Amino acid sequence: MTDKQPRVALITGATAGIGAGTAKKFADEGWHLVLTGRRENRLKQAQESLGVPVHTIVADVTDVPAMTEAFGALPAPFDAVEVLVNNAGHGIGTDAKFQDANLEQLHTMVEANINAVLTCTRLLLPGMIERGRGHIINLGSIFHRYPYPMSHVYNSTKAFVENLTQGLRADLLGTNVKVSTVEPGLVLTEFVERRFHSDMELIKKRLGDADGLLPEDIAECIWFCVNTPRRMTVSRLEVVMTDQAPAPNLVIN
Repeated sequence: MTDKQPRVALITGATAGIGAGTAKKFADEGWHLVLTGRRENRLKQAQESLGVPVHTIVADVTDVPAMTEAFGALPAPFDAVEVLVNNAGHGIGTDAKFQDANLEQLHTMVEANINAVLTCTRLLLPGMIERGRGHIINLGSIFHRYPYPMSHVYNSTKAFVENLTQGLRADLLGTNVKVSTVEPGLVLTEFVERRFHSDMELIKKRLGDADGLLPEDIAECIWFCVNTPRRMTVSRLEVVMTDQAPAPNLVIN
């Protein structure tokens, strides 16, 4: 790329955790960024601190009209998105067995973990195809293969993400647009804190002495996927703590 054609990555859910870590990694490598999130103050902080041109979108990724308008109004050079990182999502409704879960919360999780991925991907794909280059990184989870009590809908949404990724790869043959799923295990982020209602004692009890994954670890995985040779696509990358293994459910040493 020349200075007139900067490389642009769009990261959803960029205000914390894996999204923020990925934004920092791409910024450190000199990429221009489009960052989405609901917390305007966090996006402004990123814009001021990352040291590269940053365009922010304050919106909920589940709001189809808002995202359609925002993506359609991206100014140059931010409109030439080369990498989309579908990171936004949450695990609301995973603190009860399915038969006792809050139905509204379950629908909210489906909106964030499935429909937002559909929306962002469908809106940005035509431009990638037209430019003849692009890479979609979908944040999945190892837990769609290793279900645990009260994981029900969350695990199911991540199974959808994995299957969508494989379907996209089939549809995109010959377009030079890559699609990958990065599937982390437990990562120490605000997501985990919300999952356990900020009960740090419970989180510590669950982890024990295990050395948990950090957002920057997943950012490095994403960066690796994006920088493979033209001939190579990382279809699915599963990454877990060294102290974590299936037996058949995931156990932590």
